[in-house]
Amino acid sequence: VIESARNLLSADKCALFMVDQEAKQLVCRFSEEEEEVKMALNTGFAGHVATTGETLNIEDAYLDKRFNRDIDTQTGYRTKTVLCLPVKYEGHIVAVTQLVNKMKGGVTFGVFDRDDEDLFHAFSSFVGVALRNSNLLRDIASESRKNRTILRMAESLANINME
Repeated sequence: VIESARNLLSADKCALFMVDQEAKQLVCRFSEEEEEVKMALNTGFAGHVATTGETLNIEDAYLDKRFNRDIDTQTGYRTKTVLCLPVKYEGHIVAVTQLVNKMKGGVTFGVFDRDDEDLFHAFSSFVGVALRNSNLLRDIASESRKNRTILRMAESLANINME
């Protein structure tokens, strides 16, 4: 879903930051090939959105004090424009979606506009539903594993009683 938003909104990069409330961290993988990146919950634009619920549409990241330059410094990438918004599930912020650098013809071009924000909000709603479904499937799988373990234990006990 996020990759579709990146293509439709002509962004160079996209990211989904999962909110880990217990560890007070944001967890992100920028691509399938890269390792997870973990950062404090209040770090950067994503941290601001995760803690406030505000949508951010930044025209020049380097002019904003909330910008976390670490990734650009490590990779040599140059972040210019950013569109960042919360993903909510049952009223709680569970993730943050972020688009970086509005593109046209393979070069950074302009800023994300109000239409981009509206469309990205719609995509973020789908992300919320997808995360909910993913969590439900994970919970079902966990319950299934527990039930299989209980069944094996019951079968073992029944076999012991028969002997």
